[in-house]
Amino acid sequence: MKKAKIADVAEATGVSTSTVSNYLNGRFHTMSGPTKEKIEQAIARLDYVPSLSARRLSSKGKGQTVCVIVPTLLFNNGLYDNGYGAMIHALSSLAMKKEYHILVYVRTMHDIQKEIDFIRGMSASIIDGFICYDLRESDPYFQCFEAEQIPYVCIGKYRNMEDYHYVASDHGKVTKEAVMYLAGLGHRKILLIAEGLGNIVYDVRLSAYEEAVREAGLPFEPDYIMESDYITEEGREADSQRFEHLWNSPRRPTAVIVVQSALGIIERAVPKFHIRIPEELSVIVLNYQNNGTLGLKYTNSPTQIADVVGVAFKKLLRNIDNPKQRFKSQLVQLDFVEGETTAGPGHLETDG
Repeated sequence: MKKAKIADVAEATGVSTSTVSNYLNGRFHTMSGPTKEKIEQAIARLDYVPSLSARRLSSKGKGQTVCVIVPTLLFNNGLYDNGYGAMIHALSSLAMKKEYHILVYVRTMHDIQKEIDFIRGMSASIIDGFICYDLRESDPYFQCFEAEQIPYVCIGKYRNMEDYHYVASDHGKVTKEAVMYLAGLGHRKILLIAEGLGNIVYDVRLSAYEEAVREAGLPFEPDYIMESDYITEEGREADSQRFEHLWNSPRRPTAVIVVQSALGIIERAVPKFHIRIPEELSVIVLNYQNNGTLGLKYTNSPTQIADVVGVAFKKLLRNIDNPKQRFKSQLVQLDFVEGETTAGPGHLETDG
């Protein structure tokens, strides 16, 4: 059976194609009740399905749809999401209020050019703009968007790069605050366990950690930096072994700053080695999501993904509506909350 076209609906109803287009796009203010009813009946009778790309063209180029580009590792074994669920929930709520739809595109990086071509195709049809989430150093998508003036915003900040559209949490500032807070309590052996697998936030945290350690007058020790691979079972085991080796060495840390995704490293070691928190080990959790397994009230920096997404979505819509207007990137400040898992090292601190 031949697929019905908008012209078929217009002919069956006795109105112009522009009138049918107005009906499909919700422009009813000049349309009589009987006309709307006739169009609705003709659509049902002809089993007409509107073309999304045609609707976009007929509504001044808008498909009322935003695509979120995320990495496939977010779904690895269902264990690591780096705030993915919270991000999608926040974005969906915002989109609903603005009558936008959200599509999720999972990038694999297996054939970058094919993925970019597919994304271009989406931009030419129903997608108004893109949100790139959980960036990696190798992600080239925003470069394509820049070159072709496609509306986009990256949730994440590349270090030493400013000439692109981004909204990001100020991970560097809060990491530095955590180091200075622990140093102020008297800690000299401060371990950092941060994101790995090429995540750009890791570089930001590392740079801030090094800067804070030196400003606090502490010696910089490479042994006190762990780039976590807490996604695969092998990675989790390797991370746990590295921490256990350090804990059983003369260089045992008295404090640790750990990201939420790697908190399991500490929470596995605590019962195994009967570690007393904060008497033996002070703990600060970054990107905290209030789901630790030990029932502790952690000193933490809570994840602010909903705030970041809110700013990013608002800026993206502004970019869609005014593509020639200068995009103003932004860092969103993070809070630092004192809990029960930090204290001074006291007599446990040694020079060993």
